[in-house]
Amino acid sequence: MKPHIDNKFDKKGFFICKKIGNTYEKICFGKAFNFEYFIECIKNRKVIFDSGMYDGNIRNYSQFRGSCFWNELHQPKRKMRQDYLFLYILKLCFS
Repeated sequence: MKPHIDNKFDKKGFFICKKIGNTYEKICFGKAFNFEYFIECIKNRKVIFDSGMYDGNIRNYSQFRGSCFWNELHQPKRKMRQDYLFLYILKLCFS
């Protein structure tokens, strides 16, 4: 798991697109973090492991959750026009 966390989040950071209603209005950029910080957040219960198994769901899955975790890492939001938001996302993904 260490290589995955470090390769995904410890290079250039991350971004989150925020919706207002049904429209993406903001993009939030977050600082990079490494595997050790991620594990520390699990120990402090900022990140939890959710098995996602419940009645009626035939597919088993698991994921890590942590809404306050992401909110603490991202920098102040910038309001953006929707067309520029798409271009920023493409640039981040392919640079």
